This record gives sequence, C-alpha cells and structure tokens, in this order.
Amino acid sequence: MLIGHDIKVVPLSDINVADIRDYILNTNSLHDYAEMILNRYLSEHVTWWGTYICRGWTIEKYIPGEKYEKICDDRKEHQSIVSVKLFLNDDYEGGEIKFINHDLTFSPSAGDILIYPSSYINTYNISEIKEGSQLVLAGYFKHKATAEG
Repeated sequence: MLIGHDIKVVPLSDINVADIRDYILNTNSLHDYAEMILNRYLSEHVTWWGTYICRGWTIEKYIPGEKYEKICDDRKEHQSIVSVKLFLNDDYEGGEIKFINHDLTFSPSAGDILIYPSSYINTYNISEIKEGSQLVLAGYFKHKATAEG
C-alpha cells in the first residue's frame, strides 16, 4: 500500500510477528532471519527488491520519553538509498512517524513493513514514546553495484 511519495507499507498478514520478534531477540542470526522473512514478502510487493543489498540489520528500541526530530537515514554512517523498517510490536503508546516534507504521519502496527527512499526528502520525526517500548527491525540498503564496487 502506497501511503505517500515513494513511501510504502507492506503488512505481514500471514505470519505471527511475535514469533519473529522472539526469534530475533533470542538468537544471533538476526541478518539471516531478516533476509529470509523480508525476501519472502518484499519480493512480492516491491519491484526493485533484489537490486539492493542490506548494509546490516539492527534492532531499534525506543523507550518512554524518547523522541527524535529531523532524522535522515542517508547520513555518513549509513549512506543508504532505501530504508526498510519492520515493526515488531504495538504494545506501546506514541512512536508515530511524521515525514516532514510530505506532511504525512504513519502510526505503525506490529507486522507493518515501512519502505522509503533514505534521502533528505524523506526526513522524519518520531513522536515521543509515552508508554511501553517500540521495537523495530531496521535495514538500510545500498544499490548492489555500489556495494560490490
């Protein structure tokens, strides 16, 4: 589902997100599991999937009181082209993502995969977490030709 300018949400409809979260948090094979799950779903929904390579997967945990402003995923430490975020839970309050340049706010649910170009055009804020913790599996991608060259 396209929700804004090149910003897409793909729901994981037939898989238990809690199982994914538990597996990722309890093993050391984060990258392999993320690739397996996301390859399965994103190859069906995203035409460019397979032409990019992940620079690594991370678990991002946002706790009460945390909020972030003016985040651009294409920064020196990432230098990514595409950002992919899988939301692992929804037992928290807050954590909405507002894409500043598009006046677009996204309230994630467990199992949503948010995909967007990492450029400054998609700079975003994350609203304050008021209760609970938001867990996100995040991957930042470069074009395969750039990564291999």
